[in-house]
Amino acid sequence: MSSAGDVAAPTSAVAPRRSTTIVIGLGEENRSEDRVGLEVVRRLRAGPPLAAELVEWRDEPTGLLDRWAPGEVVIVVDAMRARAPIGTVRRWEVRRAEDLAARGGATSTHGLSLAHAIGLAEALGQIPPSLTVYGIEVGDLSTGRRLSPAVERGVDEAVVAIRAELAPGARRSGGTSNDA
Repeated sequence: MSSAGDVAAPTSAVAPRRSTTIVIGLGEENRSEDRVGLEVVRRLRAGPPLAAELVEWRDEPTGLLDRWAPGEVVIVVDAMRARAPIGTVRRWEVRRAEDLAARGGATSTHGLSLAHAIGLAEALGQIPPSLTVYGIEVGDLSTGRRLSPAVERGVDEAVVAIRAELAPGARRSGGTSNDA
């Protein structure tokens, strides 16, 4: 029984505010080095907390259009094949699909590439205002869960770079594309 002075408990909780920054790691778990994006997100999650939502994405990149929203800061990490030394990390700020396609001829390890997904987002007006892509050069895409020492170093390098980019007070570059 409550007295007149008691305050009633709220009947519904306020949903937590959705993060405006998302880090999405792409990959296939059992395709050796293709899982680099997943591994980067896991290592970010295992470290000190970040002011970002961390997402492991195992589906085709075109599904990302349903995952990111206009107004969000999005960082995507994926395996790449650009004829660079294995483990090389590249970073692109993407405003248009051609920003990614024009940098070194990198190809995706997925059926439909991340560049195709970004092109579709651009055509539909759904490209985030801040989209950064980190690509890690891979070699072994065979069945398994191995990462070569060079790719391990690339994963670590990407984790350090993303943590620095998301640090409080960090300034995001305004250019259209950069190599890391």
